[in-house]
Amino acid sequence: MQTELEALYRARLPGLANLHDLARGVAALDPQVAESQAAMADFPPWEPFVADGEALWNTPFADGSSYAACFAVPTAAIRPGYPRFDETSGEVVTLDLAINACRVVHGLTPLRHGGEELNALVAFLGHAARGHAIAIPQPASAAAEAALADGRATFFARRGQLELACSDCHVQAVGRVLRDVTLGPAIGVAGRFPVYSLKAGSLASLQARFQGCFRVVRAAPHPLQSRAWRNLEYYLNAVSQGYPITAPGLLR
Repeated sequence: MQTELEALYRARLPGLANLHDLARGVAALDPQVAESQAAMADFPPWEPFVADGEALWNTPFADGSSYAACFAVPTAAIRPGYPRFDETSGEVVTLDLAINACRVVHGLTPLRHGGEELNALVAFLGHAARGHAIAIPQPASAAAEAALADGRATFFARRGQLELACSDCHVQAVGRVLRDVTLGPAIGVAGRFPVYSLKAGSLASLQARFQGCFRVVRAAPHPLQSRAWRNLEYYLNAVSQGYPITAPGLLR
């Protein structure tokens, strides 16, 4: 699946020397965006959110345990391995779900999907993994392959009143300007999330962006952490395997 998309991008972006630059998102395609982001590099607007996430991560649970105790790898290695397919449940487990599962095990209530605290925790883990490559486990069963195929089908399916697919904007029209916005790539994009939205002044998860895109094409979006969204997130990470994590990214 990754080679399929990489071939399409090489054909559409002949001036791009290294496809791994697409992990920078639109900044790899639009010099003005790259310049704007470089100007914010010394004081990135997402910094307070990462600090909040770090504080939450380092706060011990009431039972004396911690988030770190739920994950068997160093902090910097957590984000690269998610999402992953869980053979026991037969479902894709995102990092958001893994964090909430950790909380439940230790007697805490799950955090709200798309909420500030959960986004901050995921942003902290993404920032800790900056420079590391996405390295999700390879599908090891027919069920995992089916989840991946379902995510791919969602990506290429046309929908809504505008009858547009994710691939229409983020593959076929990648790099083009629509309503003063440069259309970004799909490959490498998963490693940029959550992103800091300059317009909203807050973090947005990858699945929140899925919802926004569905609304743009006038299609009914799925709920956050629904099976459809998790499978799509799984697919986008699979096609970005080996691409560097650059979270948190910036969004106009």
